[in-house]
Amino acid sequence: MPIGSYRELFALVAVRPRMYLMRDDLPTSVAYVEGCDQGNARSLLGGFREWLVTQAGRGDNLVWWALVFELALPELAVDPGNLTPENDMVAKQTLFRLLDEFP
Repeated sequence: MPIGSYRELFALVAVRPRMYLMRDDLPTSVAYVEGCDQGNARSLLGGFREWLVTQAGRGDNLVWWALVFELALPELAVDPGNLTPENDMVAKQTLFRLLDEFP
């Protein structure tokens, strides 16, 4: 499936996550995106982490999902797996927005 098709898929997941995911939270969304990348021989997110580093202006030592978390909630220093429902929603929205903006 070309990246354009994945953009459309991710947009659908963002709008109706429970149609695609077992749970509607950031860790499950990250696992879904990571699974799509793995299913494409790790070519789907090629350059995504590096692009996120430029967006954040730091974090070259972080994995892509940690960079998304940093961009979504820079003021928080908590475990992304232990978010309040409000912070989880912000982080998920940021994830899917960044995937859509990725060139």
